[in-house]
Amino acid sequence: MNFADFTTSLNNIPFAPRQANARGLIAPLIRSSGHILFLTACLSFAAAAPEGTARVEIMTEAEAIDELNQAFAHVAPANIATDIVLSTRGAELLALYSGAIGNLIGSYHDWSETDRLTACRNLANRAAALGAFLDRELAGLNSDLSDPGSSF
Repeated sequence: MNFADFTTSLNNIPFAPRQANARGLIAPLIRSSGHILFLTACLSFAAAAPEGTARVEIMTEAEAIDELNQAFAHVAPANIATDIVLSTRGAELLALYSGAIGNLIGSYHDWSETDRLTACRNLANRAAALGAFLDRELAGLNSDLSDPGSSF
């Protein structure tokens, strides 16, 4: 595929990057996890500096916390559609994910770079597990393809 084909494909997918257009359930989770993955990548790059060389700071602590605030905003209750019927466990898992981001925001300043990176990696993994749970819950999928590898 060349760049023109890529551009054509991309341009045929509707895109309106405003918070009001990202309500629902899946879109907020995807957008939130995107911020978590971006922060994880930045922290990973900084951590990968060879011993004895200067670390490269990709983003400041304030910028990292801003990424977390944006991740949290996407999954705030006001941005989750209330007309989607979730099981009690589904609603609980979504609240736990949102709460974990909030806890990370509150603790970020006090944690080491290693702890920050570990927390972001774990949070990204939990977002994927939550997505797999929602596969089964919302779409009725029940196969190995949507199994997060743990019981909810």
